[in-house]
Amino acid sequence: MKRRVFRQTTRRLGASLTVRLGAPQPGAIGHYDRRAREIVISPALSHAGRIVVLVHELLHAVDEQIVASGVTRHELPHEWITAAAPQLVAALSALGVRVPAWQTMRRFFEGSERGAEL
Repeated sequence: MKRRVFRQTTRRLGASLTVRLGAPQPGAIGHYDRRAREIVISPALSHAGRIVVLVHELLHAVDEQIVASGVTRHELPHEWITAAAPQLVAALSALGVRVPAWQTMRRFFEGSERGAEL
């Protein structure tokens, strides 16, 4: 899959996003920047950690779109998203969904960290 295909897929979900490895906000291992429509994940995390953070931040992005669409007026509590992300990753894994090695996902990510060991 090329980066363009990934962006088209997220656009169909109502959340066109850029995802990259980089320095997240201080004290965080990842963050979703609503204005930039960007997810930033710490490159210091393990593969599994990066996947959990990616799912966590995608939940924030999708939640924002649900609120913006008028389906609900309130965002999900951050605590719920924090608890749900690893459970979703575990459920997908139990169902046999395989996440490619982070190196093969590299093309989804932009930024100066490309040269860093992923």
